[in-house]
Amino acid sequence: MVVPQLPRRDAGIGGFLEGFCVPLIEAMWFEVPVFAFKSSAIPETLGEAAVMFTSKDDLANVAATAHLLVQRGKLRRAVIKAQQQRRLHFLPEKVVHLLDRLTEELVGP
Repeated sequence: MVVPQLPRRDAGIGGFLEGFCVPLIEAMWFEVPVFAFKSSAIPETLGEAAVMFTSKDDLANVAATAHLLVQRGKLRRAVIKAQQQRRLHFLPEKVVHLLDRLTEELVGP
Protein backbone atom coordinates (compact mmCIF):
# COMPACT_ATOMS: atom_id res chain seq x y z
CA MET A 1 0.00 0.00 0.00
CA VAL A 2 1.26 3.45 -0.88
CA VAL A 3 1.50 5.77 2.14
CA PRO A 4 -0.68 8.57 0.65
CA GLN A 5 -3.51 6.04 0.45
CA LEU A 6 -3.59 5.50 4.22
CA PRO A 7 -5.71 8.48 5.31
CA ARG A 8 -8.26 7.74 2.58
CA ARG A 9 -8.34 4.04 3.39
CA ASP A 10 -8.71 4.59 7.12
CA ALA A 11 -11.30 7.36 6.85
CA GLY A 12 -14.22 4.92 6.96
CA ILE A 13 -12.82 2.56 9.57
CA GLY A 14 -13.84 2.82 13.20
CA GLY A 15 -11.30 2.41 15.98
CA PHE A 16 -13.26 -0.06 18.13
CA LEU A 17 -10.64 -2.79 17.77
CA GLU A 18 -7.52 -0.63 17.86
CA GLY A 19 -5.73 -1.60 21.04
CA PHE A 20 -3.06 1.07 21.15
CA CYS A 21 -5.12 4.18 20.33
CA VAL A 22 -3.17 4.89 17.14
CA PRO A 23 -6.28 6.23 15.31
CA LEU A 24 -6.76 8.74 18.13
CA ILE A 25 -3.21 10.00 17.81
CA GLU A 26 -3.62 10.18 14.03
CA ALA A 27 -6.83 12.17 14.47
CA MET A 28 -4.98 14.65 16.68
CA TRP A 29 -2.32 15.10 13.98
CA PHE A 30 -4.93 15.55 11.24
CA GLU A 31 -6.82 18.01 13.50
CA VAL A 32 -9.98 15.95 13.60
CA PRO A 33 -11.77 16.63 16.89
CA VAL A 34 -11.94 13.38 18.84
CA PHE A 35 -15.16 12.10 20.38
CA ALA A 36 -14.55 8.74 22.04
CA PHE A 37 -15.83 6.22 24.56
CA LYS A 38 -13.95 6.68 27.83
CA SER A 39 -12.48 3.21 28.39
CA SER A 40 -9.25 1.21 28.36
CA ALA A 41 -6.26 3.34 27.28
CA ILE A 42 -8.37 6.05 25.65
CA PRO A 43 -8.43 8.51 28.60
CA GLU A 44 -4.70 8.08 29.17
CA THR A 45 -3.99 8.65 25.48
CA LEU A 46 -6.23 11.69 25.06
CA GLY A 47 -5.82 13.36 28.43
CA GLU A 48 -8.13 16.38 28.41
CA ALA A 49 -7.83 16.80 24.63
CA ALA A 50 -11.13 15.23 23.58
CA VAL A 51 -14.80 14.93 24.29
CA MET A 52 -15.43 11.53 25.87
CA PHE A 53 -18.60 9.73 26.85
CA THR A 54 -18.97 7.10 29.57
CA SER A 55 -22.17 5.27 28.69
CA LYS A 56 -23.32 3.61 25.50
CA ASP A 57 -26.81 3.19 26.94
CA ASP A 58 -28.12 6.64 26.03
CA LEU A 59 -27.31 6.84 22.33
CA ALA A 60 -29.52 9.90 21.88
CA ASN A 61 -27.28 11.79 24.31
CA VAL A 62 -24.14 10.46 22.60
CA ALA A 63 -25.49 11.62 19.23
CA ALA A 64 -26.47 15.03 20.63
CA THR A 65 -22.98 15.51 22.05
CA ALA A 66 -21.38 14.51 18.73
CA HIS A 67 -23.69 16.98 16.99
CA LEU A 68 -22.53 19.77 19.32
CA LEU A 69 -18.91 18.96 18.58
CA VAL A 70 -19.59 19.24 14.85
CA GLN A 71 -21.85 22.29 14.96
CA ARG A 72 -20.25 24.46 17.65
CA GLY A 73 -17.14 25.96 16.16
CA LYS A 74 -15.91 27.26 19.51
CA LEU A 75 -16.06 23.79 21.09
CA ARG A 76 -14.48 22.15 18.04
CA ARG A 77 -11.66 24.72 17.98
CA ALA A 78 -11.04 24.26 21.71
CA VAL A 79 -10.77 20.49 21.31
CA ILE A 80 -8.43 20.83 18.33
CA LYS A 81 -6.27 23.34 20.22
CA ALA A 82 -5.98 20.91 23.15
CA GLN A 83 -5.16 18.10 20.73
CA GLN A 84 -2.39 20.18 19.14
CA GLN A 85 -0.71 20.25 22.55
CA ARG A 86 -1.50 16.65 23.51
CA ARG A 87 -0.14 15.17 20.28
CA LEU A 88 3.31 16.49 21.16
CA HIS A 89 3.50 13.82 23.87
CA PHE A 90 3.68 11.19 21.12
CA LEU A 91 6.57 12.56 19.08
CA PRO A 92 9.29 9.94 18.47
CA GLU A 93 11.81 11.79 20.63
CA LYS A 94 9.30 11.74 23.49
CA VAL A 95 8.57 8.00 23.37
CA VAL A 96 11.74 6.34 22.08
CA HIS A 97 13.34 6.13 25.54
CA LEU A 98 10.17 4.54 26.92
CA LEU A 99 10.19 1.93 24.16
CA ASP A 100 13.88 1.23 24.73
CA ARG A 101 13.31 0.76 28.46
CA LEU A 102 10.33 -1.53 27.87
CA THR A 103 12.30 -3.61 25.37
CA GLU A 104 15.16 -4.00 27.84
CA GLU A 105 12.74 -5.08 30.56
CA LEU A 106 11.16 -7.67 28.27
CA VAL A 107 14.21 -9.14 26.50
CA GLY A 108 17.22 -7.71 28.31
CA PRO A 109 19.92 -5.27 27.16
